[in-house]
Amino acid sequence: MSNGIRFIYINLWQKGTILDYSSKHPQFPVEDSEEDTKVLYWRTRNGADSGNGLFVVDDNSKHIDFDEGGAELTATLAKADYTGASLAAEIKTKLDAAGALTYTVTYSETDAKFTIAASANFTLRFNTGTHKATDISDLCGYSDAANKTGSDSYESDNRVIHYPKAYIDRDLLTAYEYDFIALLNHNISDSATIKIYGADNAAFTTNLVSDTIAHNSRNIFKFLTASRTKRYVRLSIEDPANPNSYIQIGTVFLGKYFEPNKSFVKAYGEGNTNSTEPEYSDSMILYAGQERPSLKGYYLPFRGLNTASKNEFLSLQEICATHKAFIACFDYDSPNNNSILARNDDLGQAEYQHVDNWNIDLSITEVL
Repeated sequence: MSNGIRFIYINLWQKGTILDYSSKHPQFPVEDSEEDTKVLYWRTRNGADSGNGLFVVDDNSKHIDFDEGGAELTATLAKADYTGASLAAEIKTKLDAAGALTYTVTYSETDAKFTIAASANFTLRFNTGTHKATDISDLCGYSDAANKTGSDSYESDNRVIHYPKAYIDRDLLTAYEYDFIALLNHNISDSATIKIYGADNAAFTTNLVSDTIAHNSRNIFKFLTASRTKRYVRLSIEDPANPNSYIQIGTVFLGKYFEPNKSFVKAYGEGNTNSTEPEYSDSMILYAGQERPSLKGYYLPFRGLNTASKNEFLSLQEICATHKAFIACFDYDSPNNNSILARNDDLGQAEYQHVDNWNIDLSITEVL
């Protein structure tokens, strides 16, 4: 029976261990994506002298075809993982070795662009080079619609903070079924490609499956079109032009939803709670104290639940108690506009009415 409401209360993203990740800011570690609060972040590498995110040079992105006024020359980069700064140094080294000019290559962490300059005019053959299919144009943010010619300096056409993606790989230690993912308090831009991959091996080559996650500002709640059962999962974000020069995600929530056989009754409660505590001076003058944000609270009475749904709610309360977060979605046809990360205010008991008919009340508050 479809009634629009779903809950996800076991967060598989907190299972197992992190296998690998593209990069992290030392003050915003990748482990923060596991936390039950949206105000702790995983953030990719950024900041002064960081070189921003991870730039991977492989067989598809290792060549630079150029000329210094004569025949085509080719510089071949060493396949490796780089920061923007170390990649710039590698490009300089290989251009100097392949040509006669002296090259200067820089990466601006603020502008997120490379600049390739030389001691005289030269041409970057991104359009007509022999190795166009495997050159560094995408890696370094250059358009390959035309060669770069007629100057001694060329800046990237597009911002690049990583190539080809930012990612987190996770080993759940055993295969789990999942059909839902949430990315909360993120800064991913609307031009990004977001995917969740599942595989049967840590190299992500055996029985690989993928699901594309549509962008939504600030918070993403996504029910997959089909459930997956995998041990290894990868969150992949291709967002090289992100205006912040980093990727940020507060909470990742991966799990399997349950849908009760009935929704809560119409006489439900909804409102705001606020835990700001007033403070008084010695002469009893009232001060506001440290102001705290208002939170959405809900009182949800469920009536006529079957035994399976009752057992799911009791499992939710047992696993999450009042300290662990879960997802409550009030309309799965529009989850981005109707979902919250929540905690139980208290733990209610199921009330037996008659065979396969139970009542239970939920009192929940959103989590920041």
